[in-house]
Amino acid sequence: MDDIEKIKAKIKKLLALAKSPNPNEAASALKMAQDLIAEYNINASEMNTFEIDSQGTRTAYRDKPPTYENLLFGSIADAFGCRLIYGYKYPNSVWIFIGLKHRAEISAYIGQVLLRKLKAARKNYYKRLTRVRSKYRKIQRADDFCRAWVHTVISKLTTFAGISKEEKKAIETWENKNYPDLKKLETTNRSFGNSDDYYNGRRAGEGVELQHGVAVDPRSSLLLEA
Repeated sequence: MDDIEKIKAKIKKLLALAKSPNPNEAASALKMAQDLIAEYNINASEMNTFEIDSQGTRTAYRDKPPTYENLLFGSIADAFGCRLIYGYKYPNSVWIFIGLKHRAEISAYIGQVLLRKLKAARKNYYKRLTRVRSKYRKIQRADDFCRAWVHTVISKLTTFAGISKEEKKAIETWENKNYPDLKKLETTNRSFGNSDDYYNGRRAGEGVELQHGVAVDPRSSLLLEA
């Protein structure tokens, strides 16, 4: 085996590690593989560099999800190096993460757990608005609460890793092949602008702790509400 074949063998081992559900290990292995590919001018397509996949998280909305939910899932996608799309899938719509397989899986799981916590926090806050007579006003104020909750929680997300041009191209190619007719997403913005609602949402969001990337299984990631 000549030197270049040894390098290719090493790259393949690193790419196998890059499929690990452990974000830190995966990011480190992927970066080392990409550095070797660039250093030795190896054609990345020969190495089967990227295993792109999609994973979804269902939501209760259909045509126009609320802006705070779009912010939540968009931030998760950015943190884990994924693309995000939204589509209707009977009987519910679904947020779909597209990226390296293990990143998409982690993103979908994180999104599922945080969305469940957000819905529970919203339900409890809505019940507390007993002095508000208008149902729509309650919805507006609960939305402002959720917006603040999301802003607080996503600030705790640790960025996974930068996406190389090659990885970005692979994701875009996969997306164009599987979802060729995407349209710009429209969201629903129902804001009342009450500072108390925003403050309460921030305070509730501070009670959510995120610790990810510490286990082999992405489902072992910790999301704990104090």
